[in-house]
Amino acid sequence: MTAFDWVFPLLLVQSVVRQLRGKHLSALALAWPIGLVIWAAVTYVRGFPAKTPDVALVAGCAVVGGALGTLAGCSTHVYRRTDGRLMARSTATTVVYWTLGVIGRLVFALYATNGGGPAIGRFSAANGLTLGAWTSALTLMALAEVTGRTAVLIPRALHGRAVPVGSDLSLRDEPGHEIPEHRGQQRTVT
Repeated sequence: MTAFDWVFPLLLVQSVVRQLRGKHLSALALAWPIGLVIWAAVTYVRGFPAKTPDVALVAGCAVVGGALGTLAGCSTHVYRRTDGRLMARSTATTVVYWTLGVIGRLVFALYATNGGGPAIGRFSAANGLTLGAWTSALTLMALAEVTGRTAVLIPRALHGRAVPVGSDLSLRDEPGHEIPEHRGQQRTVT
């Protein structure tokens, strides 16, 4: 594995983990993971498989990636501070969904390059898969994961409402601040 093969998944994980305390949600924050995955796709994917088993593998990985990304997006809190700044705060659930895909792909790559290659080759031959399909499938899985999360966050960011001045929610991005449930009040977090 190259240095980029190690750095790429860590950058994707970092994009969510850095939001655990609440981070400004900007267009750049939403776009850079997509740009990173597109760059990886252009660099590593050499065509799209045409055989039915290959297409099924690629589609299956894309569905799994899209589901993990969507779930990660749904579990991310998006809110607007009293100063108008749009914020995103990842939860532990967000990190779990996000890292399942990222770490899963990293573990597969480690397995493939450290003795598991022949077993993957036998599995591929027995199921009519080409080795190039694995690259396409895992890259498309990453793209679907990033796109799924972004597709959930963009509309929530566009419809983010202002947090009432003095509200406990305005402190939401402060480290260690727990938000109590507000019964009978409309929630302002999307």
